[in-house]
Amino acid sequence: MKTFGMKLREERKKRSMTQTDFAKKIGVSLRMVGEYESGKRRPHRNKMKEYADILEVPYEYLSDDSFETVLSVFNG
Repeated sequence: MKTFGMKLREERKKRSMTQTDFAKKIGVSLRMVGEYESGKRRPHRNKMKEYADILEVPYEYLSDDSFETVLSVFNG
């Protein structure tokens, strides 16, 4: 099962963004991105929706650990 942090890292890397690039884009510290990706922290729902929009993935994919791939959101 992929966690929010795993998905965030995977999607960020697919877009060739460093943690620093992503931190600047979403308006948080580099440390916070590291904490998200390591699973130490999880953003509020509204922020997670913003991150999903930036990464161009469905919110449900990031928020629900039962979805393993972006396609799994659409396939049910």
